[in-house]
Amino acid sequence: MRIIIYPSILEKLKNKHDVTADKVEQAFLNRTGKLAKEVREKHQKGEQRWWFISKTDVGRKLKVVFFNDPIEKAPMLITAYGPNDGEVNLYEKVQQQKT
Repeated sequence: MRIIIYPSILEKLKNKHDVTADKVEQAFLNRTGKLAKEVREKHQKGEQRWWFISKTDVGRKLKVVFFNDPIEKAPMLITAYGPNDGEVNLYEKVQQQKT
């Protein structure tokens, strides 16, 4: 799967969150739920942001935040990290919403 990750983002993921590009790809491929739309105004910069929580192949939960790059036609990673309980609860509520 093609995911765009800038080197500076990849370095931050590795150093701050102990997340690799491979783990992000696993989370994308293992995702089974709906995408959550980022609605907080302070996080609205340019393209619509989306997020989800999924597990890596070894079962680590990651919250992945991205936007769909219209030029590259691929997801552009913003961040990925272990979610807190509030984020997990919010994502579970999103999954229960009707579309």
